[in-house]
Amino acid sequence: MLIAKFNVFVEKKGVYYVARIYDTVEAMNAAIKKAMFADDDCIARCTSYDKISPDGKYSQEIGTVWFNQQNIGVGTVSHEFLHATFHWAEKVGLMDGLVSELKEMTVDNSIEERLCYAHGWMVKDFVSKCYNRKLYKN
Repeated sequence: MLIAKFNVFVEKKGVYYVARIYDTVEAMNAAIKKAMFADDDCIARCTSYDKISPDGKYSQEIGTVWFNQQNIGVGTVSHEFLHATFHWAEKVGLMDGLVSELKEMTVDNSIEERLCYAHGWMVKDFVSKCYNRKLYKN
């Protein structure tokens, strides 16, 4: 059963991922398989996509991050949102620049900083919304 659904923004506003949290890993995997026709089970998953309206406009929604209540700890959440960060970075054209910056090993790595900021913001946004919905148990 879906117990929470909310938007997680990449950079405070603009594009976002939809976070979906299910009560069990089995319910989450069933929903993923129904939505994506995936054959494999997982404990969490990030999917990225383009949503285009009938009039040809792109949606601000760029993906879904799937969780279950047993697996919303910082390790899993951070892992899945790093996938989201990389998908977003590819979408906005940051990945080629990152490779160049890493090869040069520059001290002022602005692309790396933007990636880290986006990743940090998504994890913070997700965790804050989980706490507000009392999804974390003591």
